[in-house]
Order: sequence, then C-alpha cells, then structure tokens
Amino acid sequence: MKKRTEDASHTIIQGIAEIKGIPECDIEPLYNSVEPELLNKLMRHSQRYQSDLSIEFTHEGCTVLVRTDKEIKITSDLLNDE
Repeated sequence: MKKRTEDASHTIIQGIAEIKGIPECDIEPLYNSVEPELLNKLMRHSQRYQSDLSIEFTHEGCTVLVRTDKEIKITSDLLNDE
C-alpha cells in the first residue's frame, strides 16, 4: 500500500503509470472509470468526520482500492491472471 499525501486521483494516475512503466500522460483519463473530483471530495469528507470508507474500481487494467486511512492499493489485473 502507498501512503497518500496529495489528492487520491493524482496518486492513482502516478501509481498506474509506475506499474505499467509508461508516462502519466499516456494513462487514460481517470474520469473514464470514476469521477476524480467526487472521489477526492468523498475521501476528504470521510477523513474530516473520521468515518471509514473504501472505494474499489478498475482502471487501465488495474484494480484500485482507496481507503480513508490515506492508503491506496493498486494491483495489475494482468499480474493476477498469471
């Protein structure tokens, strides 16, 4: 898991680019899978009110799990099939 210090949406794009070994600009826009600003707002709201929240979705062949405790887990679905 990766500790998050910036908006979740930006961290997700960075993580997927790193896993795939390609530049961030080559990653499909996150809004094709999830509304990035809404994701960021939900996470900030959950942290502010100390409630537990986890959101899981797929993007660019990766499964993304975002949790309120500021951790993001990104796994390549291709690696899971091997």
